Amino acid sequence: MRQEDLLPLPRVRARTRGLAALVTIARWETQYAAEWLAYHRSVGFDHVFLTCNDDDPTPLWEAVLPFAAGPDPFVTFAHFPWPGQRFHMLMRSLRSARSSYPWLMMLDMDEFLHLPDCHDVERFLDSVPGDSDAVHFNRIGFGNSGFVERPPGGIIRTYVRRQKELTPITRALIRSARLDLGQAGRQSPIWIDPAPILAPGSKQIDVLGGPVPEPPRPRIDAEVAGRMHACGVIHHYAFKSEQDFVLRCARGMQGEFAGQALWRELYKKGQHRTVLEELNAIEDRSLAEFWANRLEAQATHSTLLSFPPLPNIALRKPARQSSTSEWSSSSDPAEDAAGLVNGIITGKYQCHTKNEARPWWSVDLGGDAKVHEIRVFNRCDSRQLADRVRSYEIAASPDGAAWLTLCRQENGPAFGGADGKPLVLRPPAAVPARFVRLTLLSTTNLHLDQVEVYGEPA
Repeated sequence: MRQEDLLPLPRVRARTRGLAALVTIARWETQYAAEWLAYHRSVGFDHVFLTCNDDDPTPLWEAVLPFAAGPDPFVTFAHFPWPGQRFHMLMRSLRSARSSYPWLMMLDMDEFLHLPDCHDVERFLDSVPGDSDAVHFNRIGFGNSGFVERPPGGIIRTYVRRQKELTPITRALIRSARLDLGQAGRQSPIWIDPAPILAPGSKQIDVLGGPVPEPPRPRIDAEVAGRMHACGVIHHYAFKSEQDFVLRCARGMQGEFAGQALWRELYKKGQHRTVLEELNAIEDRSLAEFWANRLEAQATHSTLLSFPPLPNIALRKPARQSSTSEWSSSSDPAEDAAGLVNGIITGKYQCHTKNEARPWWSVDLGGDAKVHEIRVFNRCDSRQLADRVRSYEIAASPDGAAWLTLCRQENGPAFGGADGKPLVLRPPAAVPARFVRLTLLSTTNLHLDQVEVYGEPA
């Protein structure tokens, strides 16, 4: 029984390289940059053209270094030292990006593209009609979730309250071939709604395939908004604390950031709470739960053994064994046998029978159960002693009298344990059982480290 047979890697859909890129500007975003980049790479963007607008680019460069270094970086990093020149920063990146990527999108670092249907940009674009040149995603604002000052950590799992209605403000995925950068006047507000300015005369649709109305756009019908939410929206986290109303001014009001003074005035008058009340109207954990699940899946995929989806129902349950020996922790067979279900992997033995014909160990699961997986950890402190489990049988029983053999090996290789190579037994179907027993098929000692039984009540 090979480990690679027991733990197959999940199948991953082959991606089209070089399909979609992001263009963004960062000023005072060092705390959140790594999360923003990791998230958008996870949902399928192939590259990010990031312009740092900080006075000192070093902290942000250090934060994004894992994404920007190496022969095939995910991030193209540039420092633009003059605050507020948003138009020139974006145009510079668009000129660099349009020749390399068929689709481009401009997002701020407080905006996250959420695709609940597929969580994948390429799959979403597969559904876009071939004659469409820009797809608009409506934006929805998230509030501060009660924080007066910004807490440490990222954005997605921290802020889970938003306004009720989608806004008419959109961010668009645009075909690069339709970009006409010469159409943009020197100070065109391309960061507000770039598609009509940069791709004039092109076919522009919303996420449902409908036409995008000219500004000023009307309020979105509730039924239509619900379908848009299920397909794709932009989560906007502009105010991560009450202090953000002041911070938005503190980071600079030069050039195109002059309008930030409005937020400071609202804060001085106490009116910022009215804004936050609207932005905190309802709870929405859709993106937070997706990101938490994806992080867990990515992290646990790297472990030597996959994490079973069901609990260890043998943990601290009554156990027995055929005998004890001078090396046992107790002369009581039940007490010595309990070492194999204490939940602690030691790499050494935690039960020890005497040398005898067909020594055995068993656990009472405490009631009828459905067994989905059994893991047996051998001792790893002596290769010679670990080899005593070359011949074994594992069986299950509903009553402790009639036993069903689940696996049997005679004179085969010994399995491991804390070295990452335990015996992992996954029956083709759940096995009804109350008792699980392991028997060695020779005259020897039984001394193991741990036994885990994963399942659920019958």
